[in-house]
Amino acid sequence: MSKFGYGGFTSDQLAILNAPYPNRINSFINQNSHGFIGTSDSKSLENWLQNLYLQITQPQIDEDIWHTSKLLMARGIENRKISSNGQFNSAIDAVRYVNNPERLSLTKQQLDSIQATDLLNAWQQLFASAKNHQIIFVGNAQADDIIHLAQRYIGSLPTTTAYAAKALPPLAGGKHDIAIAAGKEPLGITSLIFNQDVTYSTELDDKAYLLSRIISNRLRESLREAAGGVYSVRFGIQLDRDRNQAFGMLSYSHDPMRVTELKSKATAVLDNILLNGVSEKELSEVVMQTKNALAEDNISDRQRLNYLKDAAQYGDSLTSASDFLAWVDGVTPQQINAVAQQILTTENWIDASLVPEERVEQ
Repeated sequence: MSKFGYGGFTSDQLAILNAPYPNRINSFINQNSHGFIGTSDSKSLENWLQNLYLQITQPQIDEDIWHTSKLLMARGIENRKISSNGQFNSAIDAVRYVNNPERLSLTKQQLDSIQATDLLNAWQQLFASAKNHQIIFVGNAQADDIIHLAQRYIGSLPTTTAYAAKALPPLAGGKHDIAIAAGKEPLGITSLIFNQDVTYSTELDDKAYLLSRIISNRLRESLREAAGGVYSVRFGIQLDRDRNQAFGMLSYSHDPMRVTELKSKATAVLDNILLNGVSEKELSEVVMQTKNALAEDNISDRQRLNYLKDAAQYGDSLTSASDFLAWVDGVTPQQINAVAQQILTTENWIDASLVPEERVEQ
């Protein structure tokens, strides 16, 4: 929609009108939220809000621009089909989001069926009303100035309808094997993806974060430093409060000739956590690192914004960082081990591998 312009101005005209201001503004639409996000400075904030107001109240479409955009998007869809990474991720998504097809990539047929008027109708359904929406500022602007400007531009938006929160479809259950042989690069990717039904709480989320950091450290030591042949390792567990599920992924790029060997080493790390638990020493190290990252001067504006978004959307604490710091010293290895047993013993796994077309495993 931003390519079409708004308020009777084309995107080129808006670029000229807004050139004196160091502002950025982007819209987003997720399954559980939608809105705008951007950056400004205190002197340019009114211009930012003016653009926000016009995008909401005076959206527009341009058939020629949409036709050109569709051609570019269609090319991207085709490139995804022939790309090795595109094939790999599409195969995973087809399994992972079997209950949630809205999360699957757009197909050429779906794209062809969408008209510019469909975009405008969807935009108006989502953004025509500001009821139950929040505006969040992080920065050094004066509160009185923000309130005055928000009253002028946000306070005058229509508030006719609101969207109620709803549970999202669950991620796929069961065990699934995905093997993709595509591409010519001498590089393989292995991803072990899992989920488990849990009741969300911020404390469980925080414990899962600490567990993730400990497992990440062990995987790096086992795969990259000890085994070799692994170029990057990622591991993380997150709690999805809109699904009441924990989900996680162990993924690494590697020498494609060592798929089975390296997977055995990776799963051995998870098995060892479940069998022997975490140590006091490694928990203390992760806690210390996390506390340093949450020192007042080290917290980024983006982190502060995320804390405030969760407070606005879910009613979380307005002092999440300080709450975590007051809590984290009391966490014990036994508590982290209980989280590992709760989440990692799941029966829901996607075992996915990508190797070059002509790979021959030794």
